[in-house]
Formats: sequence, structure tokens, C-alpha cells
Amino acid sequence: MDAIFKAIDKVFNHQLKLISYSVDAVTDGIDAQATTLVSVENLSTGTIFNAKGVDYDVLKGSAIAYMNANVLVQKENLQGKVEQISAHDGI
Repeated sequence: MDAIFKAIDKVFNHQLKLISYSVDAVTDGIDAQATTLVSVENLSTGTIFNAKGVDYDVLKGSAIAYMNANVLVQKENLQGKVEQISAHDGI
């Protein structure tokens, strides 16, 4: 996960800190979907964002969640304020 998150950090080039990371199975079995939740802090403003990613592949779901969090940080940095704190429409 560290390598995936660092690669995403290079693309977005934000100053943020990963606060929490969790993965929960949505369904049972071999083809179970996993929900990944991340919380990040925008170090430029101190704002904390929560984002989610869902996929059958835990790595992909984690990357989606982290990218969604980065999109929220980007919106805040570009607009100064984000109306919504969780990413459901991020990417």
C-alpha cells in the first residue's frame, strides 16, 4: 500500500498526512467486495477528509479511496473550501 499511496502522492503533489486506513469485507467468499476507508489531513489547512473505495481487489479499492481523498484536498486547495467532506463522487 505504501508504494501505491506514494505513487498517487507524486501525481497529486499535495502536502497531506494519512491519518487512518481500514479495509472491511462487504460480502463473503472468494469474490468478496472490500470497502476501504481512508482519512487524510490536508497539511496546508488542517482539514481532515474521509474517503471510500470499493472493489473486489483490495489494492485497487485502496487506491480509489486514496485518490478520492486527494481529489477532496485538491478541491479545497483550488477553491478554498469544500462543501462535502466525504468522497462519493471523487473519481
